[in-house]
Amino acid sequence: MKSKEFLAYRFCKEAVPIYPVYLLLFASKGLDLGQISLLLALWSVPVVLLELPTGVLADHWSRKHLIVLGGLCRMLCFASWFFAEGFVLFAVGFLFWGVGEALSSGSEEALLYDNLKLAKNEHAFEKIYGKGAFYAGVGVALSCFAGGFLVELITFKGVLLISFVSALLSSLLASHFKEVNFFKTG
Repeated sequence: MKSKEFLAYRFCKEAVPIYPVYLLLFASKGLDLGQISLLLALWSVPVVLLELPTGVLADHWSRKHLIVLGGLCRMLCFASWFFAEGFVLFAVGFLFWGVGEALSSGSEEALLYDNLKLAKNEHAFEKIYGKGAFYAGVGVALSCFAGGFLVELITFKGVLLISFVSALLSSLLASHFKEVNFFKTG
């Protein structure tokens, strides 16, 4: 994995313009505050329950594939929200998003570190991972700035499509990462 690929991946993963407006989307579909609070809590359930098992799976199977699957789960979230008219599909979407986070969270760090170790450049991990956090932050900031404007221009459905494409791009970028796993081979 090249560091530029990793940075582009981190940007695309977080350049999701539905971020700042999804609460407004839920309210526009008639959800009350209790339902919206429950949706936000539902996201954390798969993150908490799957964090450890997906980490073990990443060590024994494929970190790259889990990162790609994480992006696909985020795509399924935005696709389900695109068609949602009520609580159920929004809940399904948040569950997909939570699973996607659990699949990719530890895999990203481990895959980056092992790729750098293979290149005998593991001392650069903190610098590159920090740059990745910066690029992710830029993606979030641009999304937060643009989300409201985009809803006005192209509606919630358009913003969901852009968010879907961003998740697709992050998965495509991750599919080009080099699979290196010193835990499995070592």
